[in-house]
Amino acid sequence: MEQMIRQAKEPGVIAEHFGCTTRYVTTMANRVLVFGLIKDPKLCRRSPAPVFNTTMKEELAWLIISRSDYYQEELQFYFLDNWHVWPSQPTISRVITSLDLTWKKA
Repeated sequence: MEQMIRQAKEPGVIAEHFGCTTRYVTTMANRVLVFGLIKDPKLCRRSPAPVFNTTMKEELAWLIISRSDYYQEELQFYFLDNWHVWPSQPTISRVITSLDLTWKKA
């Protein structure tokens, strides 16, 4: 289907060939136009997500306990400087919640 869309075939012709609706063909054509692929954009990763290993988690826990006034942006720059990894803020939040720190420690 993607090949026929790239060849600029009419949506009706493609729909008849594959036995689907023209609306579906139009949706797929929009995906090809916007994302360059027919695959669902939610399934396509833009870049690999950084993985926190156990040492990085321990270091993050140490940072939170010793320097509790750090913002997430500062934590991102810390990991960029020391680990050459740029974790997203949601990733940092997920790791912090996975540490199971008590409110007293945090």
